[in-house]
Amino acid sequence: MIKKANPLIVGAFVLGALILAVTGLLLFSGGHFFDDTFHCVMFFDESISGLDSGAPVEFQGVRVGTVADVRLEIRAGERYTVSRPVLVRLEGKRVKFDDDGNDDITIEEFMEQMVRESDMRAQLAMQSLLTGKLKIEMGFFPDTPATRHGLHPEYWEFPTVPSPLQRFSHEVAQMPLYAIVSETHNAVKGIADIVTSSDTRQVISNLNNTLDKTHLILAHVEAEIKPLLAEIGYTAQTLRLATDEDSPLRQEVLRMLDEFASAGRSLRLLTDYLERHPDALWRGKK
Repeated sequence: MIKKANPLIVGAFVLGALILAVTGLLLFSGGHFFDDTFHCVMFFDESISGLDSGAPVEFQGVRVGTVADVRLEIRAGERYTVSRPVLVRLEGKRVKFDDDGNDDITIEEFMEQMVRESDMRAQLAMQSLLTGKLKIEMGFFPDTPATRHGLHPEYWEFPTVPSPLQRFSHEVAQMPLYAIVSETHNAVKGIADIVTSSDTRQVISNLNNTLDKTHLILAHVEAEIKPLLAEIGYTAQTLRLATDEDSPLRQEVLRMLDEFASAGRSLRLLTDYLERHPDALWRGKK
């Protein structure tokens, strides 16, 4: 005799299966099953190494979505073409879309409006310098074209711009590096040839000899000028005592003697300075 199944046990089994199914659906959907989400596609004309599924998508520092999938597509034709579509899931609950009080605007409509009117674009950015992981940053980039590839019409395409690293690499690539290095090498080599040439060594040797002779001449001038300065001082003192203070001749002679004395002091100062700084003859006073 076949035993009839207990309805309570069957009901509990079915209920448990439903609970497991819903739980699994929530887990595998990443918790976004009941979210107001919007999927779009992006294409980056540069390396996307380090951009993985689950990478954050940010707008002015606020996380507004995640990378849902990164693919590699090869299309056959006259020549093979390769594209790397990046599928992005934007989370509507993280952003309040308000168009002049109209809360019924869709995410796609709002995004298209921002792209056309505010030049909103997306670019790659470094998520971690340690791991090399990338993320996507959305922002405003005035005067940049809204380039679209149109390879996935089933998704709304978000225009992109090159990353700062890509722009820097492009600018470096445009520089005439070979010409710059070659000219720099020629300039350094020319300076080295001048410094190490026999003519330069001869000039330095002649300068040293000139300095030695100049030192001797200045020492001789100083020895000769001291008695003269003493004599000038004595003559001036005698003239002050012997002549009338209001005499034009006395005034003129005194002025001339003062100029001789000033010239002598200047020459003495020059001699002292050159003794301390002999290189000033060709470098100039600092």
